[in-house]
Amino acid sequence: MTSDPDDAGWKPNSKGMLKCECTVGKNLGKLVHAALICHTKLAHSFASGKAFDEEACEEHNAQSSAALDKFNHARDVIIGKGVCPPCQDAAHQNTLAANALGQVDAANVIAYPCP
Repeated sequence: MTSDPDDAGWKPNSKGMLKCECTVGKNLGKLVHAALICHTKLAHSFASGKAFDEEACEEHNAQSSAALDKFNHARDVIIGKGVCPPCQDAAHQNTLAANALGQVDAANVIAYPCP
């Protein structure tokens, strides 16, 4: 049963499942926000003639402070609580993160349309 006929998805079956799904949503929002900051930093660096490793900012770096590194840490924390349903296991959350980063990368043309 959906929560509302015009909304996609399903009503969580427990408080734990609700906590997991809300946390995953918040983590995805933070991932997208951090990736957009990386894209802005890249644009500023490019405009000022400085080097900037956008992939290290967005995905992985030695300090584990990249956007995806932080998402992965938060993913592991919520999974460790044992409240996530199988559809929010690590593999599914990884797919959500990859899709979100892909959408952010594809949307660069909206923010920076001029050749």
